[in-house]
Amino acid sequence: YIWHWLIFLNLKNYRCLKIYLVGSSFMVSKLKIALLIIADAIFVNVAYILALLLRFEFSVTSALFENWLSVYLSCWFALTVIKVVIYALMGLYKPLWKYASAEEIVKIVITCMISVSACIAYVNLTQHILPRSVYAIDGLLDVVFVGGIRFAYRWLRNLRAPGSFNLISNNN
Repeated sequence: YIWHWLIFLNLKNYRCLKIYLVGSSFMVSKLKIALLIIADAIFVNVAYILALLLRFEFSVTSALFENWLSVYLSCWFALTVIKVVIYALMGLYKPLWKYASAEEIVKIVITCMISVSACIAYVNLTQHILPRSVYAIDGLLDVVFVGGIRFAYRWLRNLRAPGSFNLISNNN
């Protein structure tokens, strides 16, 4: 795609072209990581709200759901920051999951367990305690969403370059 722009701009200096391409790939990498962080932050909150909905059997109008939702909304930002920081510390933003495998699944499960434990510690310290089942459901949903984002990235890369990630070798 970038070649189309370069031909359009009629850049004649190869050195300038080389610098532009290197800088471009660096920025694309940083953009992918930023988008991954934003997606994780969104899905962390979706997981908590879905956990509350599942806990209260999708009874949105009940007083209990509204009460617990207000408790969550009072600390949503801190919980999101805690989880995203733990994801970063555990290395979920280092590789962009070019080769997603069982090893990455284990890393995601462990990271989500640690992040849920840290959130439980935070809400116990601040007295914004949610029902215990919400944390269990949230942990499962975090694994699904965080893992789903990364495996979807791998799947989309495979669609863009078919055959580049095949596990079966053609060299009998």
